[in-house]
Amino acid sequence: MVCPMSSGAVLCPGCQHALKVLGQRAGQWRTRCPRCRLPVLLIIHDPAQAPTIERLPADETPPPEVSPAIPETLGGYRILRRLGEGGMGTVYLARQLSLNRNVALKVLSREWQTDPRFLARFVREAHAAAQLVHHNIVQIYDIGNDGAYHFFSMEYVQGQTLSELVAQRGKLDHGVALDYILQAARGLQVAHAQGLVHRDIKPDNLMLNEQGIIKVADLGLVKTADPEIPAHEELPPGKADVPTITRLGTGMGTPAYIAPEQARNAASVDARADIYSLGCTFHVLLTGRPPFVGQTAMEVMLKHLSEPPRPPENLQPQLPPALWAILERMLAKKVEDRFEDMGALIAALEGYRRAQSDNPAMPTEEDAAKLTRYVKQFNDIPLARTIPWTIATLLGACALLLVPCALLQFPRLALALMVFPVMALLCRALLLGWLWRSALLPRIRTCLQLASLWDWIALGGVVLGAPFLLWLLGLLGAVAGGTLVAVILAGTFHFLVDRPIHATRQGVLEKARTLLQRMRLRGIDEPRTRRFVAEYAGQEWEAFYEGLFGYEQLRQAKREQIPDATGHPRAFGRTFRDQFADCLDERIHRGRLRLLPTGSAAPALTAEPAITTSPGSPK
Repeated sequence: MVCPMSSGAVLCPGCQHALKVLGQRAGQWRTRCPRCRLPVLLIIHDPAQAPTIERLPADETPPPEVSPAIPETLGGYRILRRLGEGGMGTVYLARQLSLNRNVALKVLSREWQTDPRFLARFVREAHAAAQLVHHNIVQIYDIGNDGAYHFFSMEYVQGQTLSELVAQRGKLDHGVALDYILQAARGLQVAHAQGLVHRDIKPDNLMLNEQGIIKVADLGLVKTADPEIPAHEELPPGKADVPTITRLGTGMGTPAYIAPEQARNAASVDARADIYSLGCTFHVLLTGRPPFVGQTAMEVMLKHLSEPPRPPENLQPQLPPALWAILERMLAKKVEDRFEDMGALIAALEGYRRAQSDNPAMPTEEDAAKLTRYVKQFNDIPLARTIPWTIATLLGACALLLVPCALLQFPRLALALMVFPVMALLCRALLLGWLWRSALLPRIRTCLQLASLWDWIALGGVVLGAPFLLWLLGLLGAVAGGTLVAVILAGTFHFLVDRPIHATRQGVLEKARTLLQRMRLRGIDEPRTRRFVAEYAGQEWEAFYEGLFGYEQLRQAKREQIPDATGHPRAFGRTFRDQFADCLDERIHRGRLRLLPTGSAAPALTAEPAITTSPGSPK
């Protein structure tokens, strides 16, 4: 059996992943790389020495390894399927039951679960990484344990890693590669500003989502500024110049992407180690391979320490010399020869893009014209224009019918007419929220979970007392009848009107997403992209903006009070939904405070991650 991590490691001939042999004894063994699933042959001549590894032909595929059993539910998360495995543990797609959303759940391997020093460091650093909220960083949501299983949940990114992208397409166009590295650098700049160093930047830890946004992943084991818990065992005396591979893939990093100073002592590195690893990743995107390869992890790390990177002329002849100069500086052996920080690297990359392109990294008039056309198509759907008139007609008809009912003294029918429109609108809102994942329903569910005993008693009194009171008054049948008709009408209206509108708008939003993805590939950062949408979407911008980015981002944009494209201010009043969401957030906050032990710090009010502007990026 082969697994990642630890000393005596060999590198997979397919993906250069570091592997460790468990139960090492002399002989030949057929197995698979746990990351790329490549069939390999391990040859062990002497158990005291590192084995050799060879690629097997495709027809010599060993049987798949059986994964250890895991409970169906862990700490409020329902396990759906396995996504992958790394040096620290296994990642699963899971459903967070409290908020009814998909998350990536990383469950620590048994080796780390039994190490109290590692667990203490993991908890402290995961808490620090969870404070990072940026569109180029995978958000960490929660950390916990369920029995012997320790885990943390994070944002589930629908897309692929850059290593998977390179495996599919080979080396990338240097403009596309530059954009991906620039996005990763912006995310890392925010982490570095908080005193966090990633120490394991590689193509596997850079996720490309369906909108073309790069997200830095695996922030659970970053290096913090807190020295109380060391990053790994210190090197023995006299071994300071000998690279080790202790805890490969976690504290030390991955050999193909590790900075020279990190190979000697991972506890003493600063943000420039991430610049080196990002340079190695840049090299992979440009050429299809890391700057240094070898048969063993030790051989690769020694090359990082002593050999200069070869100019990739043979692998990428079209690479401009100016871009190679930036890459060469990122891969400098001496820390002081690299860019002084991530901000300097971002400035260099953006300067190169401006020098090489006639089109600056700004939205163009053509972009604005296309967006304006998409917004018009989104809003000018004939069925959508009929909804306000339909609701007004319903309310007006019920109001007019109330007059003869009151004159003819039909109280039950009058009550049914009063209940009917209210219940119809409520049923439609609940149906839309349930089918299309409204931002309010998870909040309501969380409020119910955090409700106190007296809250449940009051709610039970209303739910049970109201029907009993109506029964005593002889009005229960009228209310039930009006509610039943309202449910039927709401369902019919949804299938005849709401669904066709939704399908048409999704087609328009896909065109808009394609436009925004092309803008990102031109180097336009995410805050500027979203501000562009808010400015050029016109007065009826809110539904379009929410369809692209979600309700939480719409609230963020409204708080910033972004004017339209002409510079004129717009009305940013809070809707009933905004007020209801604020009320629910406040109740959730109070509920969490009530559950905290006396003297504990109050948790911050949070929802979905908000877009923040990285230091130095345009407003």
